[in-house]
Amino acid sequence: MRSETNHADNTGTPFGSEDCLHLDITVPGEVNSNNKKAVMIWIHGGGYTTGAKNIYFGAPLAVTGDVIVVAINYRLGLLGFLSNGTGTGNFGLWDQRAAIIWNSLPYLENLQELGSVSAQMMSPHNTGLFQRAIVESGSLFSPWGWHVSQNNLHKYQNNIREQYECSDDMSVYTCLSDKTIEEIFSIAAPTQAPYNYFIPFPDEDFFSEDIVAEVYNLSGRFDLLQGFNGQEMQASAAYYLSFYPAEDAVNNGLSLDSIKGILESAECAMAAPLSTKLCVEFLVDLYQLDQFTDNQQRAIAYSHLSGELNFNVDSVRKLMDHSEHSSSSQSTYAYYFTELTPPVALPFQVPDWIRVSADHFTEAGFVFGGYQAAKDDKLKEGPTSSL
Repeated sequence: MRSETNHADNTGTPFGSEDCLHLDITVPGEVNSNNKKAVMIWIHGGGYTTGAKNIYFGAPLAVTGDVIVVAINYRLGLLGFLSNGTGTGNFGLWDQRAAIIWNSLPYLENLQELGSVSAQMMSPHNTGLFQRAIVESGSLFSPWGWHVSQNNLHKYQNNIREQYECSDDMSVYTCLSDKTIEEIFSIAAPTQAPYNYFIPFPDEDFFSEDIVAEVYNLSGRFDLLQGFNGQEMQASAAYYLSFYPAEDAVNNGLSLDSIKGILESAECAMAAPLSTKLCVEFLVDLYQLDQFTDNQQRAIAYSHLSGELNFNVDSVRKLMDHSEHSSSSQSTYAYYFTELTPPVALPFQVPDWIRVSADHFTEAGFVFGGYQAAKDDKLKEGPTSSL
């Protein structure tokens, strides 16, 4: 169990509390067996390595939506998702399921939301635990969100064994069993971007088997609302600007050569690691990145390319499959969020020229009613009690 905020800071040092499995419940009032309220369970995102429930204030949504809002924590990173083969890993998903069960009171409707929701929809264990799901920030089959390679997992396991001088046939769990949490987290953050080793794994337990069509379509048991924002990778594209001071990319945008370099080390390294150059050529041609004369517009186009690869394509596929394969009693809904919200403080500069639509996760403030709360004196006062 680890950290209510993150498993490590930018130096790789762990922080937070191992006593993290808590949840917050916000109740609008007058809830009893004769006055049922829907329950919305918020599972925070963060790529299975970061995030916490305690940054989400449930009162505006509970009051205006007349629902019970539950925000939960779950184990993250190495302690939540390091797998050692069949029957292991996915501990963070089991934590989420335990919270869902705890909140599945007999007189309450259960509604789940965000983060690992698509994984919960695909687990055979969850029939009847909730009725519908809202999926934001991609899903289990986003390029960064699923165990795509045994080679990557073995590479990281071998890294652990080598660092702690364990034999090749020793379980990584056994190898780490006598280590302190500080020692464990000294190797918890892979230095080889963009791979994330701490992701859901086909364990033949939480998931009945490796994800095939039949398992994927288990999502049809539930109503689904899923979508994406107008510029999902806005901040990510802005982050790369600081890597090219020689061309003053923060002010001028990204040259074609710079974008090719980014694609080769990021998107194509993940999608086609054995043919990155062919992948780069394909994406440059598909998005006509070589046709721009304005490097700012080229950088904006790259942000849309990256957003489509990381979030949009998978969301559209999931919506289409759900609509086709769900039962006649289940519904499929899509959203597209474009509101350009005020910029937030980031450790790198996000120039105004690159902000053309809604960035990743900016819809959350509207989901939780934060913008409405800012205008409502009673809501700004916050909750008078906690559970």
